[in-house]
Amino acid sequence: MLYDPETQTLYRNQSEAKKLGLPKVSTAPRPDVDAGQVAVRDDMPTEQGDGSWRFEWTVERMSDTEIKRAVNVERDRRVAAGTTVAVTGYGDVPVQGGVSDQINMIALDATAKSLKASGETGAIIPFRDAVDIMHDLTPDQMIELVAKSKQVATAIYAVSWDMKDGTGDFTGGIPTDFTDDSYWP
Repeated sequence: MLYDPETQTLYRNQSEAKKLGLPKVSTAPRPDVDAGQVAVRDDMPTEQGDGSWRFEWTVERMSDTEIKRAVNVERDRRVAAGTTVAVTGYGDVPVQGGVSDQINMIALDATAKSLKASGETGAIIPFRDAVDIMHDLTPDQMIELVAKSKQVATAIYAVSWDMKDGTGDFTGGIPTDFTDDSYWP
């Protein structure tokens, strides 16, 4: 890309711009930004000390709507990543939290409650965990696994709501580095 500073015109056709003797335009390296910021390339290049022309970047805070959407994306990422649940009398079970995983957990919870109501106490409910290990759980263990998984998801949602509403630990609003693990359960 070449630039004519007199007419403030950018030329994408290299041969035409070279005939006019226009300087080549480069783009500065994109700056690092925090989670609540965005780097926007300037519309027009600026002349550098050596006579070359370069597009610079401006780091801006996202709009409130954009930041709230980004908080939702982070929340959803964390829910989908899942958690590890300590099941009484069994041990730790890593659980995924994606949409299909949540549907499966709802079905397994209903199955476990039905089996429990019929008096079943054996480890007859198969469950494949987040790292593809099979577990045979009792109805009570499955009910506990689902309940604890939901508690983690609920806590993650609560943090995102507090961030967006400026309540709880976030009375100062959404932190710039809202993806930092220290804010999330």
